[in-house]
Amino acid sequence: MIIKSALLASLLLILVFQSAAWGQGKRYDISGKVIDLENGQPLPGAEIFIHELVTGTVSDVEGNFQFLNLKSARYHVHIKYIGYESIFKFINLDQDISGLVFRMQPSSLELREVVIESDPFKTGPVEKSLVVETVTSDFLQKNPGGTLMNSLQKLPGINSINMGVGISKPVIRGLSFNRVIV
Repeated sequence: MIIKSALLASLLLILVFQSAAWGQGKRYDISGKVIDLENGQPLPGAEIFIHELVTGTVSDVEGNFQFLNLKSARYHVHIKYIGYESIFKFINLDQDISGLVFRMQPSSLELREVVIESDPFKTGPVEKSLVVETVTSDFLQKNPGGTLMNSLQKLPGINSINMGVGISKPVIRGLSFNRVIV
């Protein structure tokens, strides 16, 4: 009786482990190489990323890469390398795949020259992005203040920090000291 129950328990354990092994399914590997399309040279450090698994790898010095122990499925693979156009491929994995070769096309991004010119006195009031106030001798005669900074305080956005008799620093729209060049 004890032998029968031990045999039955053993058979039950074998069936449980066998069904667990069947549930995992067969696993497959992907391996390949990333090379330059024009000269066939390997591209070390190319990024190979499988979107569905959120996992990736980097090609070695000879451009080789591999993914091990993958489930059978359809995978979206991204290959990126600086200075080359990215590659996006779908791979149906129902057997081991080796010898994949991804040929990457060189790509150059060039920025054109940008020239910025500005003369706030030549542009009209509609085109100005900043308000420019010109102080003439007439303004200073009409607005005496004892010092230049006290006279300029009559303009909007201009204040001063007084540090004694005849000593003051400008405050223009809240900026002062080394942020304002006089």
